[in-house]
Amino acid sequence: MSAPTTRTVSCDEALQHIATESQIWLRLAAVRDDDGSWSARLVELTSGAPAPSWEPRTWEYPGALFHGQLDDGAAAADCLRKGTLKVGDYDVSLGLLMTDWQTNWERQQSRANGRFETLDWPAVETTLPVDATAGVRPTPPGHLVAAGDAPSFLSFYAATAYFFWKDRGPAGGQLPQEIVYRHQDLRGRINLVRLDDEMVEVQLEGGELDAMIVELAGDAPGQTQRLSQHRGLPEIPEAKFKLAEGLPPGSWVLLRSGAEWIDRRFLSVPWNRGPEAGVEIVIETANRLEALVTARERQQVEFKQQLPKDDQAKATLMKTICAFANGIGGSALIGVTDERAIVGLDARAADRAKDQLTQMIGSWIDPRPSIDFNVLPIADSEKVVLELSVEPGYALHGSGRPGEVRTPYVRHQGVTERATTAEITAIVRARTPLPTQLV
Repeated sequence: MSAPTTRTVSCDEALQHIATESQIWLRLAAVRDDDGSWSARLVELTSGAPAPSWEPRTWEYPGALFHGQLDDGAAAADCLRKGTLKVGDYDVSLGLLMTDWQTNWERQQSRANGRFETLDWPAVETTLPVDATAGVRPTPPGHLVAAGDAPSFLSFYAATAYFFWKDRGPAGGQLPQEIVYRHQDLRGRINLVRLDDEMVEVQLEGGELDAMIVELAGDAPGQTQRLSQHRGLPEIPEAKFKLAEGLPPGSWVLLRSGAEWIDRRFLSVPWNRGPEAGVEIVIETANRLEALVTARERQQVEFKQQLPKDDQAKATLMKTICAFANGIGGSALIGVTDERAIVGLDARAADRAKDQLTQMIGSWIDPRPSIDFNVLPIADSEKVVLELSVEPGYALHGSGRPGEVRTPYVRHQGVTERATTAEITAIVRARTPLPTQLV
C-alpha cells in the first residue's frame, strides 16, 4: 500500500486491498442486543504483521464478547461485505458498510503513539464507513464476570482497553464504535536514531531497503544517503550524517522511496521528553539549550524571560506547568524571551530561583507534579538559563491561587487553555489503572 500522510480512497478500494492480503489478524468486541443477537462495537483488522498484543482467543460474558482470529484476506473482505462474522455458534453483526463512500488513509510512522495500539512497523490505517442509522451500541453495565475461563474486569471499558491496547487505554478515554483497518508496511523502518554532538546515526530494518533514501531533513535542505545492496549494506543497515555545525533547525530523519515517505523520526524536541520511540540522545548541556530554543515555543516548550513577580504572571506560568503535567510533560525555560532571545539569569541566582519555583508550584498546583531542574550554560556568558522540566502526571492536575478552586489546563500547539469537560474525562480515564486481571 502506497500513501502520502493522508489520502482519500473509496471504501470498496479498501476492501479490495484487504482481499489481496494473505493474512488478516482480526480483533472484535461485541455486545449482546436486547433480542439476544450480537453486534460489533469495535473491529480491528491488521495486515502485514499482527499487532503486538494480538492473540487468537475468545472471551465470552453474559453481555459482551471478545474475539481474535487469523483469516485470509479474501475471507475477511467477504465477511465485511456481508456484514456478519461467524464466531463459534454466533453470527456477529458488523454493520452495513457504505461501499460507495470515501475514506481516508492515514500513514503512521513506526512505533507511533496513535489512536490504537502502537505498531512496530510504519502503517497506513483507515476507518471503514458503516451505516450509522443503527446508532451507538450501548455497553453492558456493571462488572464483566465470565462463567468460563475468561478473566473478569471491572467494566466493558476496562476489558476492551486491555484486549485491544493491553498497556494503556484508548486515545481520548472514549471507546469508539467503528471498523478499523491497519496495514503494516514491512518494506523498511527506522529502528534507532542516535544523536551526539558530531553525528546522527540511523539504524534501519526492512525487506526492501535497496535504493531507498535516508534524509536528514529540516528547515533548510539537509544531507541524504542512498541505500544500496550493490555497495554491500552492513549486517545492520545504517546511515550516518556528520554535524559540522551542530544539529540543523527543525531536524527530522526520513526514510523514503522516491517521493513516498516510508518512516520518520523527529529530532527537534525537548531531549529529555523522549516522545519519539527509538531516538537516543547523547548531547552536551550547551547544545541542549540550543536545541530547546530552536524547537520554538510549542506543545512541550514554554519561554519566560524572568521569574514571575506578580500573581498574574505566576498564574500564567502555573497554568502552563499544570498543562504539561496533564499532557506528556514539557519544559519551561526561564531566561528566554518569546522572541527566542536568550537573555539568561545570574548564575548565582539559579538555586534561589529553583526554591522559589518549587514553593510556587506547591502552592498553586494540586496535586503537585513531578519536576526537575537543569541549569543550562550560555556560551561565552556568565549567565545561565534555568530549565524547569515537568513530567507527565498520574492524576488530573489543577492550578489556581492558594485557597481557591483549582482548574485543570491543557496544552494545544503551544497555547495553554482551560480543559474542557471532554478533555477532563479523557485525562481521568487515561490515567485510571486497569483492574488486575483475574484468572
